[in-house]
Amino acid sequence: MQVMAHTVDLEEGSAAANGGCSGLSRVLDDAQSTKPWEQQPFRVRKLKLIRACVNGAGWLFGPASRLKDWASCRWLDMGAHLGGIEVAAPGVDPSHVVLYFHGGAFLGASVWTHRELLGRLSAATGARVIAVEYRLAPENPFPAGLEDALAAWLWAQNHCGSGAAISVAGDSAGGNLAFVLMLRLAQLGLKQPTCCAVLSPWLLLDPKEVSARHGENVAETIAVAQLPGWRRATDFWSAIYAQGHSRADPLISPLLASEELLRQLPPILIHADADEPLCPDGVEMAARCREAGVLTELKLYNGTVHVHQAFPLLFPRAAKDSLKKIGEFFLRFWCSHSSMPQRPAQVWLAPCFCQSSL
Repeated sequence: MQVMAHTVDLEEGSAAANGGCSGLSRVLDDAQSTKPWEQQPFRVRKLKLIRACVNGAGWLFGPASRLKDWASCRWLDMGAHLGGIEVAAPGVDPSHVVLYFHGGAFLGASVWTHRELLGRLSAATGARVIAVEYRLAPENPFPAGLEDALAAWLWAQNHCGSGAAISVAGDSAGGNLAFVLMLRLAQLGLKQPTCCAVLSPWLLLDPKEVSARHGENVAETIAVAQLPGWRRATDFWSAIYAQGHSRADPLISPLLASEELLRQLPPILIHADADEPLCPDGVEMAARCREAGVLTELKLYNGTVHVHQAFPLLFPRAAKDSLKKIGEFFLRFWCSHSSMPQRPAQVWLAPCFCQSSL
């Protein structure tokens, strides 16, 4: 099977994108220190404060999205510590489900910060979108996020109906969780999603592997000279997420997964901006999935930003085009969804994560 790669030239909002990058550069300056994250308590506290402000704003304004999209939204209890929201635009097919993982560097954001995007995704796919409120670092480091992703998948298998076609999706760190969920399902021999779509996925967290692939400065390989702090910032964030666990573990850096497991993945769709720092992650993962025989589509946009789908006012054409393509991709495989008997979902009793296991 072949990987389909397209660069979509939608350069709307370039000035806004550059301005946004300048603002992000100031945020990244907070992670410039080379000290281990444990020795930077002030920066950790500052991250927590930023998270509280962002998530608080999402909790306040996220529900108001219903006034715009008229999508229903209800809270779901998925377990003792796990929950999420189900967003359904008018007229969706209840047998089509998207299990969604929000981004936020494993440290911030929530289902409510992404509520507006979820409504548009539901309308574009004609499906119920179940967004997972997974636990965040530093309070809940790896493997908490993966445990919650797997628990949410098992919950969806048991509560969305026996004939439901369930796909997974996510943005940035949520795209990482979508991939590691599928890798873990392959390890356990459990049913895979019908297909998967990820937006600007963060797939390589190991700093040594990043340096080996992209040199000492990621800005030397792609056009992100306005983000000189990106590499150190992502190293800082990923260290907080891993907290001592090897970031070369494929369940943290799915780009390092074995071909044996990759070939078990369902059809994959990857969208990213051609100049964003995480573009190389998506391009390489698309190539690796193709080599493993997985049907893979890759689409790169010009003149946008990281996860531009979340900014429809800045990039209306690009955001609409991306969600439209996701809807078409999902529908193609939902229509061919097989009703063959599958192994029943099982309770995950004893998680074991070994770097050598993949």
